[in-house]
Amino acid sequence: MSNQFEWEFDEEREMEEPAAPPPKPSWWPLSWWRKRPLLLLILLVGLLLGGGGGWRYARLQLEQTENALKADAQTVLDAAHAAYLDGDASRFFATQSLDPGWRAAQLRPENQVALAAGLTATRAEQHDDILWINASWHGDAGVQQRILFFQWQGGQLVQIPTDPRYWGTRVGEPQAWGRLVLYEVDRPWANEVTAFVADTIADLCAADCVADRLPLTIILDDRFEETAVSGELRLPSPRLLGLDENGEPGSLFWQRLREGLTDALTPATIRFLVPQNKDRDFQLAQMNIYYAAAQDFMAANPHITIELVAVDNGTGGNLTDQLRRSGIEATIIATEPGSEALLLSQFDAVGTPPTEAMLQAGLVRDLTRMANTDPTFDPADFYEQVWQGIIWRDRAWMIPYAASMRLVYYDQEAYEQAGLRPPSLRWTWDEMAVNLRGLTTNPPLTMPTSLGFIDASTDTLYAYAYNWNNVCGESATVRCQHRLATQNVAAALAWYQGLQAQPNFMPDLTTLTAQEREDRVRGEQMLRRQIAVWVDAPSTYEDYQFGRPIGIVPFPGSDRFDGITPLEVWGTFMTQGSKRPLATWQWLKYISHYPLPLPLRTLPARPSTAAQIGFWEAMPPPLADAMRTAFPFARPIRLDEKEAITWEMITAVINGSQTPEEAAGGETAVSWFGVNGD
Repeated sequence: MSNQFEWEFDEEREMEEPAAPPPKPSWWPLSWWRKRPLLLLILLVGLLLGGGGGWRYARLQLEQTENALKADAQTVLDAAHAAYLDGDASRFFATQSLDPGWRAAQLRPENQVALAAGLTATRAEQHDDILWINASWHGDAGVQQRILFFQWQGGQLVQIPTDPRYWGTRVGEPQAWGRLVLYEVDRPWANEVTAFVADTIADLCAADCVADRLPLTIILDDRFEETAVSGELRLPSPRLLGLDENGEPGSLFWQRLREGLTDALTPATIRFLVPQNKDRDFQLAQMNIYYAAAQDFMAANPHITIELVAVDNGTGGNLTDQLRRSGIEATIIATEPGSEALLLSQFDAVGTPPTEAMLQAGLVRDLTRMANTDPTFDPADFYEQVWQGIIWRDRAWMIPYAASMRLVYYDQEAYEQAGLRPPSLRWTWDEMAVNLRGLTTNPPLTMPTSLGFIDASTDTLYAYAYNWNNVCGESATVRCQHRLATQNVAAALAWYQGLQAQPNFMPDLTTLTAQEREDRVRGEQMLRRQIAVWVDAPSTYEDYQFGRPIGIVPFPGSDRFDGITPLEVWGTFMTQGSKRPLATWQWLKYISHYPLPLPLRTLPARPSTAAQIGFWEAMPPPLADAMRTAFPFARPIRLDEKEAITWEMITAVINGSQTPEEAAGGETAVSWFGVNGD
């Protein structure tokens, strides 16, 4: 192959796999020119001018046209490169297609390397409103080049995932090891790829391979997508990953192909990180269950080994000794704050939801296509509210296994002595305000209650923000996934500020740590009964019933909508750098079904699991009524909303250093793509 890309393919060809007719020769006039009327006109003018001078004029015009196209594309490439180096997502994605899969692909390491180096447009052609651009960059493997596609959208040129006209028909070729499926433009490399696969399989199986995983279908695709289909390995075309300076598949393509074959055909060891938990007894129980899950999984999948790794955060041998006494085989590591990127590179998967900073840095693997292509995995098996909690920028980034939500408790005696009717399961924020005034301003109570309301978490503020000016018309709020806007957060902070300013409405918790806030709530309620209304987990329901009646309700709503309960979704994720994605996917899928250690009354992610363990039926009726009322209108705190309301914001508003609007709009600039050492 030359160092030029092959352009000439009929845009009308369908994307199908049956054998295609022979390709038209590169000089085929109609297929090449019918979408290039301007260039055709230039050449006709050259003919009319006659002789060599006419052809030179036509060629000059063609070169000038191509240079203009390259300049247009280069402007976009330079803008994307500068935004990438600055870690500025808004500027960077303004140069890209809105397609969620394409945007997620920009976080993959093979794309980040090219973006960091900076791409140079070296050849261009226009097909209607789409440009085909050959771009090069200098990397560790020398000069590399790839095909890029750009389209005019709304008067702006942006990079898009692909143009089917470039690739031609997709064809399949049977091989001794299975089947190679590729686009016609890549067909010249079919023999080379086939030989490499055969040699690699021979090398792998000479050592240790799982023979019954053959035959294997290998697909060279026109996108950065991967699947979890058994017996299928899907890779981006070498034209996307990068060709060398001679126009041949580059080293990265062969590396990815070998890694994919290794993952598909050989035994795997999966390193699974179990994060530290502040409750050491809970962490030990968690490790016990993960160990049992790993043993069961390995028995069913003898070619996959699960290596558990526990985080000890520098506390030394205590956890190590506990695990050893319990007979749990696990590696113990210590971590330092701020070492996420280095830490995650050592593992295939992690037993906790990712942070948005991890996602922005490109440290987490996009699981959307795996979830959608694995015939044994169905996203519809999960509660809709729970599944929505794993979505970030319209892609799935973890597998959920549970969710938790808090509810509102109240002291029935305090309501009786204040002459108030207890709140209903569908009360409103206005009713809550009336209740708090009645509980704190009526004549002194004969009971020791002295405060109206307390919440050690930020869930009440999320519930208020989600409900404020709710414009959704659906019966279930989970279908209303508008991003939590600044004005909603400001409204919630202003509401909280107003409550805190009222005498005896609620204590100032801003000077306390998270643990101290929780201790304040539970200590005062269970020992001194100083608070009439408070927020806590369903697991504490029985703890509060020490010789007094209590009630429990969901968060308040409005006259138009029921209350919206914030839902915390628990899950596991795969790291971007895992070299064994297929094996890791099988493990994560398995433990999403496994009864993992959870605090009491944490909701399983699947209705089938909830039914199997009798989750809803096992609760006391008052608690079950509140949970059943709240859950249909529960909304997950999305991955990009975890830091939308923080105690730092609350503190700034309460101490007067910021207004609610300033605190809500004071988001710190985040550096994306793992640049600047993040």
